[in-house]
Parts: sequence; structure tokens; C-alpha cells
Amino acid sequence: GESKVEVVLDKDTGGLMDIAVKKPATATYDVAYINDVMDLTRLGDTVYIAFSENKPLQMEFGSETTGKVTYLLAPKIA
Repeated sequence: GESKVEVVLDKDTGGLMDIAVKKPATATYDVAYINDVMDLTRLGDTVYIAFSENKPLQMEFGSETTGKVTYLLAPKIA
């Protein structure tokens, strides 16, 4: 079956360091593929995430000292 997950990040709780919004966007990605790369969070203290409507999700893991891994995930097409 299909599941829906909504993640809300907030600067006040420390879950979000910075945010830059050019325009509001909604996108749908397969959470199973995102779960597959969560082990990469051990490469650094932060994860850079970028997305846009009908564009791939970009997740960048790592740091200047450990190296960086960029993961791209295509959006689900309805």
C-alpha cells in the first residue's frame, strides 16, 4: 500500500539550521528509497536537502573532512 509521511522541521527545536525558499513547492518521493540512504547521515552532522516541484530530491551527506555524497531521487509521477 501507499503511505504518506509529512516531516516538519523547525529552527526553534534545532532540527533545522537554515532554510531558503524561492517559492512554495510540493513534491512526492518514495520514502523506501530515502530510508535506504539514511546510514549516510553518519558521515557528518548535517544533511543538505533541496527539492522543487517535479524535480529530483537532492540530499548531500558528509563534510569537508569526511568527503561528501550527493543522492538524487526522482519524484513520484502521479
